[in-house]
Formats: sequence, C-alpha cells, structure tokens
Amino acid sequence: MTLLKKFLITLLIISTGLAGKTIAQESSLLWSIEGPGLEHTSYLYGTMHLLCSEYMDISESVSNALESADLLALEIDMTDPGMASQMMALGMLPDGKTIMEYMNDDDAELLDGFLRQHYGVGLDQMGTMKPFMLSSMTLLPLISCEGEQESVDGFLMMKAVENDIPVTGLETIAFQTGLFDDIPLQEQVDELIEIVRDTDAGMEEFERLSRLYASQNIREMYELITEDEFWQNHKEVLLDSRNQAWIPVIEELARDQRVFIGVGAGHLAGENGVINLLRQRGFTVNPVE
Repeated sequence: MTLLKKFLITLLIISTGLAGKTIAQESSLLWSIEGPGLEHTSYLYGTMHLLCSEYMDISESVSNALESADLLALEIDMTDPGMASQMMALGMLPDGKTIMEYMNDDDAELLDGFLRQHYGVGLDQMGTMKPFMLSSMTLLPLISCEGEQESVDGFLMMKAVENDIPVTGLETIAFQTGLFDDIPLQEQVDELIEIVRDTDAGMEEFERLSRLYASQNIREMYELITEDEFWQNHKEVLLDSRNQAWIPVIEELARDQRVFIGVGAGHLAGENGVINLLRQRGFTVNPVE
C-alpha cells in the first residue's frame, strides 16, 4: 500500500467501478442538491483534509454557496472543543498494549528513529498509540509544500465561524476512530512501517492527487485512491458504508434549510459515492461551474 493510500485512510480521509458514463464525464468539486422534500438548494463539496497552499483555490462559487448556507456539515464537527482530547483518548491501544508487540526489532528501531528525529520522543513514550495515530504523525513532516500545509475542511470551518454559520458533523470522532478496530492491528502496523521505509513514491502520488484535486477530477481521484489491494479489502468499512450512512443524515439536515456539505473528495465519485447515492434517492445533483 502506498503512502498516499495510508494518508487518506489515516485522515479519513478518502472499488474501482464507476457508476456510469455520466459520473465518469463530470469533473467538479461543487455540486448542487435539489429535489423532492427539499425547500432550498443545498451544496455538496469535495475537500482534502491536507493540501499544499499552492493547490488550494477556493472559487467564488464555493464561497457564495457557503456564505448563503444556514449550516455547514463536515465529516465531523471541527468546532467541538473536546475533539482533540477525544481523539487522543480513543487513539490509545487498550490494556497496556504497545505497538512494538507487532513489529520486529529492525522495524521498531526504524520507527523509533523516525519519531525521535521529527518529534524528539520515541516508541518508549509513543508506542501505546494506535497505528492510525502514529501514521498521521509520521506523514505530516514528510509532506513538502512550496507554501503552507492547508486543510480545506479547516478553511470551511473558519469561514463558517466568521459568518456565524453553525457547524455540525455527519459522524462522530468515536465512530471515525472505531473504523480502524475492524482492521487487524498487524495489517495497520505493516502499513505504518511502509511509510517510514519508502517515502519518495508516496510523495509523488500525493503530488499527483493534489494536481487532480486542483483540476477537480474526482473520477481519477477515486480511481487513484481505490486501486490497491489493501484499500479494496477494507473499502466497505472505510468508504462505502460511511457514504451510505451519510445519506439519511444529509436528507434530514437539508429538508428545510440550506446546507453546505463538505466531505473528502474521494467520497464523491463511484457507484457507492455520495453523488450517485443521492441521485438514487431521487435528488437532482448537478455540478456547479
């Protein structure tokens, strides 16, 4: 599994089958949602949880759609003051386990050295963290940007706060972190070790994903994210089931108010993508230029 795939899974981030020619031909990050039972037009927007500033270009259409919204709905409520503490508490291995139980001495030495180099502490202090927490920490210092590291989700959240727009989450921190409990720890540790063992190929793929995002090519983003065996083995848990669970939440939120929905761009395309699932429910979902 490449660094890019681990990055997307770790940050939640985002089958290779597509939902048909219509989805395959449409390239847009912003989509309008209209249809039965909705009093107003709502919007669906594909985000990236981490992106170099040189690839981040929030269009006037996106700004206008957000500013006209009554509610911003992200994957999780990023305005929750307890979010960081919840993430830390839920990101620890249970029963005094350590991650070193799942790796050989050479791999432990490799990871320990990486953590000490970038964070000043090693596995003696960080070894009780779950692999997905360590994966996110190992990835951040590897991403090199000409400008700054940005978060599209964070940008939307800040703009909503500036405009007194309430923010909510489609799911909870507990639910997100719990997704990894369905993936064997050994598999997660093996993928974590790959991050620190081989970074060049992953960085090239991250650059490719960033360019696809800037060009709003959600179909190729989806294909890039879901092309490897590891992702396909766990796609139902990490992608499809989440998309399906979001649909009734979106329906309820958008019933009588204007909602701006921001989710990872990898969730938009595909047969079980949010766009196609909303269309299957009878809604008209169209790209916004």
